Amino acid sequence: MAEADIHKLDGALDYLKKCTDFITLEVYEKLYLISYQCGNSDALAKHIDDAGFGLLFPKLWGELSGYLYEENCNPPACQGLANFDIMLSSFVNWSYDSHYLSATLGKCGAISLLLKGLEKIIPYHEQGNKDIATAEQWIFGILQNAIQKCSSNREIYRDSNAVSIMEGYLKLDARWQMESILVLAFIINDSESALLASSGISVEILTTVLKQAVNIDDHNGVIDNVMTGKVLYPAVYLLDAINHLAINDANKDIIQANGAIPAIIRMLDDDFPQEDQKLAAEVLWNLAFIESIRKSEVMQGAVPRLKVLKKTQNRDLGVVCGSALWEIVGDTYTDTGSSSQSAAYTSHYPPPSYEEAISEPDTASTDPAASQSVPQIMISYQWNSQSRAVQIRDRLVAAGFKVWMDVTNMRGDILTAMADAVQNSDVILICMTESYKDSQNCRSEASYAYKLKKKIIPLLVEKDTPDGWLGLLQGMDLYYSFHSDDQLKKNMGQLLKAIGESVGTGGDTADGQHQTSQQDVSTASPRKGKQLSPGSSEDDVQSWLRDSNLTELCEAFKELDGRHLKRMHRNCCIDDDKFEELLKSEYNMNHKSSTKFIVALQDAFV
Repeated sequence: MAEADIHKLDGALDYLKKCTDFITLEVYEKLYLISYQCGNSDALAKHIDDAGFGLLFPKLWGELSGYLYEENCNPPACQGLANFDIMLSSFVNWSYDSHYLSATLGKCGAISLLLKGLEKIIPYHEQGNKDIATAEQWIFGILQNAIQKCSSNREIYRDSNAVSIMEGYLKLDARWQMESILVLAFIINDSESALLASSGISVEILTTVLKQAVNIDDHNGVIDNVMTGKVLYPAVYLLDAINHLAINDANKDIIQANGAIPAIIRMLDDDFPQEDQKLAAEVLWNLAFIESIRKSEVMQGAVPRLKVLKKTQNRDLGVVCGSALWEIVGDTYTDTGSSSQSAAYTSHYPPPSYEEAISEPDTASTDPAASQSVPQIMISYQWNSQSRAVQIRDRLVAAGFKVWMDVTNMRGDILTAMADAVQNSDVILICMTESYKDSQNCRSEASYAYKLKKKIIPLLVEKDTPDGWLGLLQGMDLYYSFHSDDQLKKNMGQLLKAIGESVGTGGDTADGQHQTSQQDVSTASPRKGKQLSPGSSEDDVQSWLRDSNLTELCEAFKELDGRHLKRMHRNCCIDDDKFEELLKSEYNMNHKSSTKFIVALQDAFV
């Protein structure tokens, strides 16, 4: 967009911000300009959001939405209704291409207002008011975009009674069923998805229209002949909804039964954009978790095309196709002759803020042999719970366990790295969250660990217990809650004991000592200072205190040997705050001394 056009856009926004009368032709003209100046530029979408367009929604809605329900209003001649219509149109157009605006709509209360609007509109369907139907169409468009572009809005939809409102639209004709499904697919949980699956209506409509959409010349949209009005649905739009419904395993069978897989495979062809191809490969990967679908002739028909795309120069597309092959062909698939595997699977790639916020320990090691040690523990988690996973990792490292955890998102062949980590670990810790359950990458890790009969210990790092396949996994064994700092302190000792029992050492290695923790991607920082062991004598401890500049503690610790300090170290790993309180009460240490001692103690047993 030219600089002059941006200037016009900013001028229109400034006018609306200062406006006090929204029932004028001037307001219509400003909204019209905003509506049809939208484009595909991510930078422009961010610009208009930064300029405050999204924050205008509650004000515009409050001033204009009432005209939709005026009984004495003559819609064709009503400026208020016309302004309301073009206002909705402008937000549909901009939210279609902007996750920035979609996020803002969630934060400013727009989603709740839109859903309340639908709840008020639905009784008017029997009247056949076309003007209401037009506004209704725009409202659905905003709601669909805001959840597709910004998944973090999900809880806002659910808290605003969206599921119940959408279910009301499922009782109407096919047009409104489709509109409802394109919202429901992104917000329902497993139990609700099961109810939809039992009727078959959601997947049936989506797959019917998808099979038409993939055969339209530009794949940008299709008019389903069972619908009324000009309602366009791009193939990729439909496929995204199908992919979300397929998170529930019951829906996977319905998707196959409705003949969607050939249409999905069709989207791997070169006449589709690479982003569409990537989504198609992701959906096939998702469906392949069901054995009967994975082994079906139609699914196996996708293998040749996936092999071709795996070697594409688009590394993100190549990674997803490789992941799909991993599930469809089996983990014996080793055709990795492609440089495309130099990036991790990006559908769950963390936002930059994660990599900036997490300070990864130094990967250097002063012990050449240590770099070849095999990890004992693998932490499998989804990026949204990274901060909690890092806390757990650090406690395990401090306790002396070898830990593998991907902190900065793996580079190289992600499947090989994941497989190696699972194969070489004695225990797999799974950080259970709703996002973990929805992640195909995470499910591949968990499924592979289960197949290899590895010891799996589920960790609940969100308050709510996930359902679906992850809920079944949790039911395999005892799980530990780590969804709060208090739970972390309370249950860490039990987890350390369980891990120690699983690796056959009770938490120690065979020689009675913990060994230096090593991680494939993230390793403990090299420790400085003199080392201790349970076999250290009282004189060794006194020497260690002097070397650690802790001479003020020599008298209090004169009868303690390595076994005593090893016990202290373990208590410190379980709950460092409680341990510090003990040091203050038993040894009269001030905060400075206790901090110095804890750091030295951690360095001594690595």
